[in-house]
Amino acid sequence: MKIVVLIFQFLFVLSNLVGLPGNIVSLVCPLILLIWGNLTIKYFILIVIIIGLGEIIEFLSTYLSGKYFGLDKKSIYFSIAFAIILGILMAPILFGIGAVIGTFVGAFLGTFLYEIYTTKNILTSIKRGLISLTGKVTGTFIKIALGLTTVYLSYLFG
Repeated sequence: MKIVVLIFQFLFVLSNLVGLPGNIVSLVCPLILLIWGNLTIKYFILIVIIIGLGEIIEFLSTYLSGKYFGLDKKSIYFSIAFAIILGILMAPILFGIGAVIGTFVGAFLGTFLYEIYTTKNILTSIKRGLISLTGKVTGTFIKIALGLTTVYLSYLFG
């Protein structure tokens, strides 16, 4: 039964690729292991801390990369909104792989469209869109790496 719980935890972590809060949802799995007595409270708290760090790092990566390179808050908000919307809309394409593509294209497109509307300069808009994309990719992969670390900890200590 532990393997089934770990498989679900792994799948929840991978749902981060489509912009869903997979790491937070994946906390249900270590909680189940804790309730069953397979995981100690010490390791459960460690997993909660790691997942919290992943969420913070993902947000900060997108936000700070945008701020560092001169994006305003609205541009970052558009990036996040378009990433979620395109991730959901493109999910049926290529058996779910479209969601991954949609999330990252949405991060670029949201910033690009906002910047083209406000600056009227296509080169500046492309550059700023790429900045949003880089922040999104970096934050997402760090968050997934930390999520996979929690799956490993659940396996090792659960």
